[in-house]
Order: sequence, then structure tokens, then C-alpha cells
Amino acid sequence: MDLQVLRPLDDLGPTSDIKDSDYQAGLAELWKGKDGKRYGAPKDWDTIAMFYNATALKEAGISPETLGELTWNPRDGGTFEKTIAHLTIDRNGVRGDEPGFDKTKVKTYGLAANGAGGDNWGQTQWSAFTGSTGWQPTDRNPWGTRFNLDDPVLQETLDWYFGLVKKGYMASYAAIGGSNAITADKQIQSGIAAMGFDGSWTISSFTKLTDADGKKLDIGVAPNPIGPSGKRASMFNGLADSVTTFSKQPENAAKWVKYLSGEECQNLIGRSGVVFPARPSGTELAIAYNKKERGLDVSAFTDHIENHTTFPLPVTSNAADIAALSQPAFDAVYLGQAPASSLTRLNDQLNELFKVAG
Repeated sequence: MDLQVLRPLDDLGPTSDIKDSDYQAGLAELWKGKDGKRYGAPKDWDTIAMFYNATALKEAGISPETLGELTWNPRDGGTFEKTIAHLTIDRNGVRGDEPGFDKTKVKTYGLAANGAGGDNWGQTQWSAFTGSTGWQPTDRNPWGTRFNLDDPVLQETLDWYFGLVKKGYMASYAAIGGSNAITADKQIQSGIAAMGFDGSWTISSFTKLTDADGKKLDIGVAPNPIGPSGKRASMFNGLADSVTTFSKQPENAAKWVKYLSGEECQNLIGRSGVVFPARPSGTELAIAYNKKERGLDVSAFTDHIENHTTFPLPVTSNAADIAALSQPAFDAVYLGQAPASSLTRLNDQLNELFKVAG
């Protein structure tokens, strides 16, 4: 928008009548600029939940119902930390909560890792935890004027979260392949991890997992743990279709965007179970598909919408610069090279960008 790469959809006939109310609450508004004009038509939405290997859970004597009652806090990790400790197994078969556990020789981590989260505000890493404390990345969203990475609540939460690596309960940077990291679904498939956070867009990937013999893995989904706020939380995001200023046929491009964001197309996507479409009717069809075709209860994702426990990815200017500064700073915390208090310096740097943005 700042670089005038996108055309306002309001100015194109086919997309001029798109309504916020046609989509999941709060979704369409995320694609409006500072000028109030719409620059994207919603196509889907996503939240975060916990995928788990049902066999690993059964062997640990943990019921799926137990996962739905987990709580966490930054002091001792609550029942969530106790659970992933018990799911962790070292190479001698000793679990993470048993005497003799060797955290330097872990065979299966209780929790998969998706990296440091410095490039995506911890979306599939720590956002469910920081969100359930009530913390927000900026003072307001969208178009905040100050970042909040210096908040003691955030830093305490991240020291606990990345401290799980030091305890041997969460996969380390080296364990997931360093900068060429394997994703959470592959960590669970290979036995590196028993459980992991990921987005609703990965449902099809997880449900297609097989073991070394080609047998389908029994994968389940559990809700995010309840945090100090007394509630669960999930980042709420989605993609949209836009029209560029370089288009030689902007009106025709707008017709295509209108179709993609319309009920006919989104219901088609819903019936295919690809993602959760932006329109409520498409979402209901996707829920039904997952239940019938995959035997999967996806309420861990959809309950966030019904219970209003979502928060959006922070929308600001200078996103590329923010990611470039944030990634190495969060990597250092994940690697154990710096405490979360080091993010105060990053916060000062990011706040300087607001001055650049004007």
C-alpha cells in the first residue's frame, strides 16, 4: 500500500461492494489501509492449536481429555509443562519427569519447535502463551505507535518458553535442523516430538502423516492451554486476494477477486477441506469435511472464533525491516545466547522505525 503496488478495491466496480459483515468478524478489516480503503478481499482465516501423536499420548498414559484442561504460567509451567515433561523420553527410555532423565540425550521431545518466531511474532511458537497473558505486541492494532517487547510480562513468558529447551522438553535449534529446520508435522512423524503447535492451514499435512511402514499415524488436535488471564488465546490471521497497480485489466482482475472472495468459491473450498474459508458458510462446510472425511474434531481451532479469544497479527509499516531486526534477536533467545530482557534493546530499535514511517 505504501509503495502504491496495490489498487484500492473500493475504486473498482466488481469489488466496490465487498462488505466486512460477509466474513468472519474482524477479518475483512485487517485488509484496510490507513486511508480506510480496502486493499484485499479475504479468502481464508486461521488460528493455532496443538497437534499430537495419539499413540505417544496413550503410551504416556495421558488422555486426550486431559489436554483440553491444561493450564500454564511462567513460574512453573503449570500442568502444560508437567505434560510435555512426561511426554519427553531420553535415549534410555527415561521420561522427562522421572529420576535419571538425561536432557542431553533426548529421543522424543514432548514439544516440537517451530523456530524462534522472530519473523512472525511467534505465531506458531509462543503467541498462544503471550496472548493468554493479555500481552499485545503494539499499543494499538492496526497502526500502533509503540512496540511492547520491553514489557516484563512478555520477557518472563519467553524466558519460561525458551527455557523448555534447556530442560530438554522442547526441541532445540540443532534438533530441528538449525537454519534448515524441519516443520512440526515432520518432527511428530519422525518421532522427534510427541506434540506441537501449528496453524489450521496445516491440518491436511498432519492428517496425511504415515509411519516408516506407510501406516497412517493417529493424529489429534487439542486446544491451546489456558493462561494467566484465565482464557486460551490464538493469533488470528488470513490471506487475501488483491489487484496490483500494474494490471492492464484491473476491472477483469477485480471480477476474479470478487469471485474468489464470494460465497460460491469459498463454499467450494470449504467442501474440499483445504483451509477455513473466510465466509462463515464456507467454514461450516470445512468443519463438516474434517469430521466426515478425516475423522477430526477441529473445534480447537474454531472455538477461538466463537469464544472471542483471538488477536490479530500486528499491522504496521516497515514490516520487512521489523522482521530483519527481530529474527536474529529472537534466535539468540531460542539458542540460549541471550535472555529475553535483551529484547528491550530490540524494542528501542523497532520504535525508531515508527519515526521513519512518519
